[in-house]
Amino acid sequence: MEKLELEKWYEEWKDVKEIVLFGNGKTTRYHIPEIKKNFEIQAILDNDKQRTAGKTKDIPVLWFGDYIEELHNTKIVVVSAYEEVSEQLLSYGLIENVDFCDIRLFITGWQWFQNRQLHISELHIAVTTCCTLNCHNCNMFMPSHRKNKTFRHIGLERIKHDIDQMFQDIDRVYRIALVGGETMMYPYLGQVLQYLKENYADRYGSAEIYTNGMVLPEEELLEIMKETSAIVTISNYNLTKNHYQEKVRDFIAALEKKEIMYSEKLGGEWFDFAFPHEPLDLTREEAIENMYRCNPGFRGFNDGKFYFCHIVWSAVECGILPDCQDDYVDLHAAHTKEDIVNHQLGVMGGKYVSLCKYCIGCSKVYRKMVPGAIQEDEG
Repeated sequence: MEKLELEKWYEEWKDVKEIVLFGNGKTTRYHIPEIKKNFEIQAILDNDKQRTAGKTKDIPVLWFGDYIEELHNTKIVVVSAYEEVSEQLLSYGLIENVDFCDIRLFITGWQWFQNRQLHISELHIAVTTCCTLNCHNCNMFMPSHRKNKTFRHIGLERIKHDIDQMFQDIDRVYRIALVGGETMMYPYLGQVLQYLKENYADRYGSAEIYTNGMVLPEEELLEIMKETSAIVTISNYNLTKNHYQEKVRDFIAALEKKEIMYSEKLGGEWFDFAFPHEPLDLTREEAIENMYRCNPGFRGFNDGKFYFCHIVWSAVECGILPDCQDDYVDLHAAHTKEDIVNHQLGVMGGKYVSLCKYCIGCSKVYRKMVPGAIQEDEG
């Protein structure tokens, strides 16, 4: 998207008061309270009939097939699987960015043009590059960190400074995710949660922790997680070695005892990003198209830099990708809030994220699925 297209989008959406969401998943549930502040959500659509029974947060959930006759009478905001859903809606004659749009564009674009505020739907902060596993095809490149000996915990003061710096420009983040590596190995996780809650409780919707469930939190951390209303996402990779399942079950039991909200994602197939083991070598035009098709559902913030694709930070950190200033907005350097808005929405003036030249990402054009969590030799 370029700046003129962004302005045209706003002309189509500036007077919208009622919308329909497409996708009845976790991301939708987390975003509903924020969206309801400014819009009436008429319904939630989903392609999976099993997910369309009843209501989500008092909003009716409908199977897409039962809503086809109403498609041209509403504005649709696509929450997940945008590449696939957009093609589906286009096939019914809907016009992209007129009849429907991506949730990141909807949230950031509307708030920017309407209120000159910068709202981000989901932002990831890496707190550690240490991990208990060594998964081939890890999207944060843990095998490369292990091989190149770049495992480290990010200093607490560095994380605090990053949080302060990002909230100097960003008015609201709907969902903050603390990621790794393995977050439960991070010795200052509780302090980070407390710092967010004590200083910016009115600036974000939810704080989430991603974990593989292998490291049982100590009692003090569990208390902090409960007090700060942290949400835990457990990626259960169904491994059999090192008593993995037993550890995950103990982890879940500890969360349930403290009534800490969590979700468990069962292992299965992963995207094979191809990088760094079999990198692509796309042309500039192909890389730009790849970036827009992949368009990760989250942005990243580390070391004072706002990333369109957060895995770039980890690739640079472990030495498998050169640093490129096109990949981020450096908040240490001279910048405007609009620079961040543009980067968030992929308005890059013909430039692209450097990794998109080599990485398959989530685009279905080059998509390749592989078994998840295959462990590499740690030697």
